[in-house]
Amino acid sequence: MLWMDSVAVLKDAQNPEAAKTSMNSTMEPKTAAMISEVARHANGSSGSDAFMPEDMKTARGIVIPKELKAPGVFRSTCPPDVRQISRIWTDLQKRPTIHGDR
Repeated sequence: MLWMDSVAVLKDAQNPEAAKTSMNSTMEPKTAAMISEVARHANGSSGSDAFMPEDMKTARGIVIPKELKAPGVFRSTCPPDVRQISRIWTDLQKRPTIHGDR
């Protein structure tokens, strides 16, 4: 099974440049390795292997065995019903709360 984590900047973000800077920082090899160490999962940042903890460099749950490295298959985008739920959730997050703190 393959999966990937994704991040995006919303088109109406208040500070898109700061968001992009944050995303780029997260993908730096040393930072990606530190996040992997805390979360105990792999990352997709090239060069991060050099900064990974020793126990994770050989962990079966992190390193894919050679016999299982055949090309995987990524699913296409989410089905329409899931995309609709995501749109509803995003819209709800933009609304002011009853306390008016947004």
